[in-house]
Amino acid sequence: MVLDFRRIKERGWSFRLTWDLFMIFVAVVNLIMILFDLTYFIFRPQYRSAVPELVQFYDPYKGVESNPEFEAYISLGSNYFEEEDGQQTRYRNELTDLSRELGNTYREFFEETGQWQSIRSMTSRMHDSLPESSQVFSTRQYRLQDVGPLFWQELEPSEQKPIFDSTIRPTFDRIYYRHREIDGSFVDRFILFDAPFLILFLLEFLGRWIFAVRRRELERWWLFPVYNWYDILGLIPFAYFRIFRLVRILSIYIRLHRSELTTVGQDLFSRTFRRYSNIITEELSDRVAVRILAEMQAEIRVGASLEIILQALREKREPLKQILIETLQNFSSDSPALDETRRLLSASLDRAAGNVPSLKFVPDFIKTRLTREIGLAVFDAMNESLIEAWQTDTGAQLISEAVDFALEEMSHPTTGQKADLLYREIAIEVIENLKEAVAVKQWAQDNAGAKDGRTLDSSEEGNNL
Repeated sequence: MVLDFRRIKERGWSFRLTWDLFMIFVAVVNLIMILFDLTYFIFRPQYRSAVPELVQFYDPYKGVESNPEFEAYISLGSNYFEEEDGQQTRYRNELTDLSRELGNTYREFFEETGQWQSIRSMTSRMHDSLPESSQVFSTRQYRLQDVGPLFWQELEPSEQKPIFDSTIRPTFDRIYYRHREIDGSFVDRFILFDAPFLILFLLEFLGRWIFAVRRRELERWWLFPVYNWYDILGLIPFAYFRIFRLVRILSIYIRLHRSELTTVGQDLFSRTFRRYSNIITEELSDRVAVRILAEMQAEIRVGASLEIILQALREKREPLKQILIETLQNFSSDSPALDETRRLLSASLDRAAGNVPSLKFVPDFIKTRLTREIGLAVFDAMNESLIEAWQTDTGAQLISEAVDFALEEMSHPTTGQKADLLYREIAIEVIENLKEAVAVKQWAQDNAGAKDGRTLDSSEEGNNL
């Protein structure tokens, strides 16, 4: 994110922009802390070796402390290898007993704290070093209470020490003991670090709510928490809801984009995200649209399609009548159509004049002209009568009755069956054309158009050179 200093200079450094930048910084810091807490035990061995002060500081907040029995196991092992041969028997027996005790007591604890895999790996390494005659079978080879006594009793110190130094000591250095609360859950005091952020987020949420109500941005005052439900979930002080604070960064990101005082939304990440989100949205919407259109086609094939169209026409009967009246009036007074009709009628009258037996003794130029003039006069008179009739209430009533008759006739079994079949064919074809139009990949066409535009620009630059 980069500030657009040119626009900031023009508009001034606003309090809203400063606050948004501060809140997104706080939200990012809080999110980093949450991720650190959620992954603390995963990376605790690395923290312990690289930054031991951090582990020493944070362990008490997670209820973690060194277990005296784990430390005793390492201490006994170290003393065992430092003693003379005559004194080692006592340490062998103590390590054997402690192996049984730790394996029987802490099996469930190791599983719950995610440390069981470390114990399994260590025990498996100890088991592999045993003589074949002393090895155990199945899952017993991963149990410290079964493998530990054999390891300390069957092998010589020279065989035990490399495994102790490379596997046993590092494993017990990594594992830890974690205290529980009264209800049985593990101690977790992350809320002490999280509480200041929660208070700040709560105050910011209440402030936005008050401003939204004062500015009348919502129809009802209680709609604000409904629209910002993710903020409410992020304010719940439980670990399972902390992930919703990621949405807070997104909401602030959108607010910064709308402020037009930053380059948010113009960076490479935003453009790439917008492009692929548009592609996914178009693909999903196209598939949904095609599915809906296909279901419409199926309904039309088996449903009462004629009754549906007749019901729609009945509801729009009066507008249909008005459109027909205006269309007929415009057709009768339309000069190009009228002139063309008069020309065709004149040609027909000229041909008909020579076929009248009673006029065969009349000169051709007289009977042709006479027939044409009389016929055109009759046509003009009829046309004027129709125009006058359609422009009166009587003509409108005739058209209205004709529309009513047509609608009722379509309901007749014989006529209606033909009309229903025709309507289904037309509707199915129209929907099929819509499916083909929807199936067109608009994003692919846009990419092709942009590529063609770049190619054309390159060609023009080459020609100019």
